[in-house]
Amino acid sequence: MPDRWADYPFPLISTPAVSGGDYKDQFVKSSSKMALMHNVIIRGLNCMYLQAEFITPATAQDFLTFCRCWCETINNHHHCEEAAYFPVIEEACGIEGISDSNVEQHDAFTPGLERFEEYIRKATPSTVNGRTIIDLLDNFAAILQIHLTDEVVWILSLSQYKNLDLAAIDAQHGNYVRAHSSKTTLLPYLLTNHDLTYEGGIHDWWPSDSKVRLFFLRYICSIWNHGAWRYSSCSKAGKPKRLHGIDWNRIGNEHSLAMLAPQPAMVELLPQTPEPAYTSRPRSKESEEFAGAKHSRGRNESSRNSSHESIIDSSATTPRNSVGRLVMDDEKRGVGYSVLPPPVQHIHHNVHGHHAQAR
Repeated sequence: MPDRWADYPFPLISTPAVSGGDYKDQFVKSSSKMALMHNVIIRGLNCMYLQAEFITPATAQDFLTFCRCWCETINNHHHCEEAAYFPVIEEACGIEGISDSNVEQHDAFTPGLERFEEYIRKATPSTVNGRTIIDLLDNFAAILQIHLTDEVVWILSLSQYKNLDLAAIDAQHGNYVRAHSSKTTLLPYLLTNHDLTYEGGIHDWWPSDSKVRLFFLRYICSIWNHGAWRYSSCSKAGKPKRLHGIDWNRIGNEHSLAMLAPQPAMVELLPQTPEPAYTSRPRSKESEEFAGAKHSRGRNESSRNSSHESIIDSSATTPRNSVGRLVMDDEKRGVGYSVLPPPVQHIHHNVHGHHAQAR
């Protein structure tokens, strides 16, 4: 059996920096950082998806802790965006609702995420079921990955606002994130799921250029919940590793079809792209106060479709892909979605340098 890595079945996102962009450009840098953060989420998703059916009662508690840390990471990430990123961008651009498509996508996968989180919270080592975990992930993972990809394109498209100081907004947002991130759960999860070798190692400066801080987080803070990080995609040093939870000696017909089937069959078993199911919700009081201005999200459908509402219409303008349907073997590690710079808003699969338009 081949080794298993955490860059599939849900493909990673190629950064604009590696797709021909200049890292000195603030929009390329900001969108690339977002792609890296989203890949941290995708790797965790793949880790859960691939390892869920191979946990044992002895290791289940650590796996459940890993799942809880993943949920905490994604919830925190989207809370910080809605509180200290999107409203600041709206205010700087002077365009109310410019980030609505992102918040609506958050709302679209939140019900499925909450059901998964509730199951993980209530599960015990004796009751947890790997097949149930996979089924719950299937209920929202495809919608989630659509969002994770779309948002990178959206940030890159902000380059049309020449006076937008996105670098300053990023710095402000980064301070907010650091103040709201757990040093014993979220940050160790992040660092053990960020591959420093990804795309040739050009992103090894992220998420911090402070070697002292990174050492503290990697090797001191990771002592807490240390058993959970065995299920991470990378070592504490940020190097990709074979998935820990898979015991090939236990593989039989009762285990995951996605793990056992040949590639063509595996492709058909993976999640399908859902129809858009967006909803709206009021912005939190915290978000209003941070932005320094109130923005209503209760607009009707006609105003939501106005020409200045959103850079990218996530349900129409951006061609949809079959999320999770690209299966990558070990020789194709590190290959994922390629996000092309504006005005091209198409998402492509990038396989060994060949671009094929996503379906």
